[in-house]
This record gives sequence, structure tokens and C-alpha cells, in this order.
Amino acid sequence: MNNSFDQFIPGDVMFSIGKRSACIFDKLKENPKYSVVLDINGFTQQINTDSVDFYSRVLTNYKQFCTADKPANYHVNVAEYNHKVKRRLRGDANYNCSKIQLNEVFNYRMDRSGTHIDLMLPKQYEPWMADNFFKLYFSSRCLDHGMILFHASAIIKTDGGMVVFLGQSGAGKSTIASLSDLPCIHDDIIAISCKQGRFRVETIPFKVDYEKRAFDGAIDGFFRIYQSSKTYSEKISHKVEKQTHLLFGVWSFREFDFDSGSMDQRKIEMCQAMIDIPMKRLFFTKNKEFMKLI
Repeated sequence: MNNSFDQFIPGDVMFSIGKRSACIFDKLKENPKYSVVLDINGFTQQINTDSVDFYSRVLTNYKQFCTADKPANYHVNVAEYNHKVKRRLRGDANYNCSKIQLNEVFNYRMDRSGTHIDLMLPKQYEPWMADNFFKLYFSSRCLDHGMILFHASAIIKTDGGMVVFLGQSGAGKSTIASLSDLPCIHDDIIAISCKQGRFRVETIPFKVDYEKRAFDGAIDGFFRIYQSSKTYSEKISHKVEKQTHLLFGVWSFREFDFDSGSMDQRKIEMCQAMIDIPMKRLFFTKNKEFMKLI
């Protein structure tokens, strides 16, 4: 996080060092026109905005996670681009200011607790960019709630067991999920939590298209997948190698974490909780032959 970030940006969005000046986000905090709370397995996030278009899109895309009866752990105030005023963007003892490049630049400020964010929407942006902003934020903060985000697909076998497929983009996570013809939690990104030795694998709302699904129980295995000219598997037994593959699959970024060392430690601890789950390298062709190996 870069708290010395200093530039002129469109819109009255931030404050000057020493004494806080009024900004468009203050009104949203006190009396937002539109507000909705999302609940992801106890991770509750309230989104406030004066933009009816943004609010409508949140209700449409995240509707399966909207709740009306839970208080929020996190608050995000979303303001539209304002080309009329230019102010200097700075941080101070209470807030860090920064930006994320998601094709377009998303400027934001976050308080030191990491629970409040003020976000300025770019003048022009695609919906997936906003989804990615929320996904980035969730990936950092969900660790505080015993959840970890994996770039993976997960399917439920006919015997009721769950298997998880890890792989880089293009490795075939979606292909395997589709070829299996089995119930799929998601074919690209999943959240995993563990309580008293039982795992919960579920979707998150920030990856359209999705259906809200969850699995509670034992994970039968992890597979690090590779497309190949023939189908076979190799057992991975060494715990250090297993942990390396698990950490490879973690979808987590440091933009919203002030103490990256602590964040890294939480990721390692959560992966260690899964270290005894069987793991294999799976080389597969685009047919159903791999089903015999899982």
C-alpha cells in the first residue's frame, strides 16, 4: 500500500494532510441513497452509493448474496466520476490512498482497520472491472474470517466427495468441470474455509456468471492439472511440495492489507490445514478418461 501516493484526480474524493476537508463520500456515509449488504459465509459487506445504475447492477449481479438482517463487517462507499472538480489525493494517519489498474484506474482510500473503503468509479469502465475490485478486496479481508480464495474449480463426485482442480489460466479448470458432467461449485474461483476439521467450499458473487452453491464435508483430493497428449496422474507426497502447489492456487493480493507479513502467515496456516488431503498432478486430454483417476 502506498500512503505517499500523491496526484491530482478528477472529482472531490479525498482530503488534505492535517485537516480533513469535506468530500463526496461524507454524504454517502451519513445518508446514502442506496445501500445493500452482501453476506458471504459471515463476511458481510455493505455497499453504499448514490448511483442508481451501480446499485441496480449490484442487486442484479449479487442478488443471491444480498441480505437484509445482518450487520456489516465492512463498508464500501462508491461514488461516480466527477469531472468538474480537481483535488489532491493524499493519505494521512487515518487513511491510505492508492489506485488499482483494472484496464481503467480505480482510485480509492481505505482506513487503517481495512474495514472502510471509499471508491471512485472511473469515467468509463466495464462491469467486470468493478467485480475484480471487490474480488481483490475480498481476497485480502476474507482471511480474517477463516476463508481463503483459490483460483480453482471444484466438483462433487457421485459418491458425495469433493475434488478441487488447481491450475493457471488456460490449464483446463473449466474444461474439466464441463467434461465431468457433475455438479460444479464453480469452474474458476472458489472460497474454502475449515472449521473443526470440516471444509466448506463455496462460490463468491464477484465472478459472473455464477450460481450460489456450497459444499460442506471432506475434500477427497486436490489435483494440479496440465493438458497433455495422454491422461495419467502422479501422486504428490512431500508436504513442502503440496504446500507449494496450494499456495500457487491461492487467489490473494496485498493491495488491501497493511501488514503483508501477517497476511502471508495466515495464507500459510490455512494451506497447512489442508496439507494432509491427498494431492496429485493430473495430466489430461479433452475427454472423460480423467474421471477414472479422480
